Amino acid sequence: MSGITFIIRIQRESGITSRTMAITRLGHNKTGGPGRVQLAEAAPGPTRSQLMSNNQNVKENLSKNDIFFGSNPMLPIKRLSRYINFCYGDYEKAVRLYRWNTAVGASFYGPLQALEITLREKIISTLTAYYGDHWFDDPKLELDNWTLKKLNESRKRIHGKLTSTDKNAFLLNLSFGFWVKLLDAGSERDGMLPKSDYEKTLWRPALRKAFPFNDNLTRREVYILVNSLRRLRNHIAHHEPIFQRGLKSDYQTILRILRWMSPVAEQWVVESSRVLEVLKLRHATHTIKF
Repeated sequence: MSGITFIIRIQRESGITSRTMAITRLGHNKTGGPGRVQLAEAAPGPTRSQLMSNNQNVKENLSKNDIFFGSNPMLPIKRLSRYINFCYGDYEKAVRLYRWNTAVGASFYGPLQALEITLREKIISTLTAYYGDHWFDDPKLELDNWTLKKLNESRKRIHGKLTSTDKNAFLLNLSFGFWVKLLDAGSERDGMLPKSDYEKTLWRPALRKAFPFNDNLTRREVYILVNSLRRLRNHIAHHEPIFQRGLKSDYQTILRILRWMSPVAEQWVVESSRVLEVLKLRHATHTIKF
């Protein structure tokens, strides 16, 4: 079946058309439902200045409708293309989905903060207990090149800013990704040195004790879960779409990992978080605030 091409004028309600989109619906999918759409930018319509000079009502509608119709620089068509495609070309629904995506991302800030801080403190305390206060300089850890590079970069960033009581403060300046990477298998080292084996040097002697409330965990299991949450954190921090993730499952994973490390931290998140509340508002996005 040939596709049906039609034009959606982005600012049809206000009469301000700065650009249009060509939407091609690709027949039906295997289940008989409508196919997805492909977006292609069509020729631009009249400019804003032309329309404002021709229509006095534009000035009244502009501030109310601008954010919904592409002239707000925060919401260009290119940025919204994934949302528009998901909403089968309905631009206004796409913007409401964008708003919900922003709100749900904001709601994850507290739980992810609790996870990152708890994981960092647990890793530091267990490595310190086994290798001493300067575990990061102990050659017995056989840290890989990537880890050593990040440690050195963090030291340089805060050089000259330390007081006599915070000699290891550079550890607090390391990213979530750094701590997650210590749960990985290990990577290359300089020269002819063998590849790092974090299972042997980090997990078995120390890091497994960072999760005292589950004795059956494997390093790989923990790494896979925490690394997935690291990606979620980065998507949120970079203002990327997360609406197609299993966000309820992500939230439950945060709670589960916190429970393995500290049931107190888990309970604090449960009592404080609004993630589940925001998840329920996905179909009421016209009222959601972030």
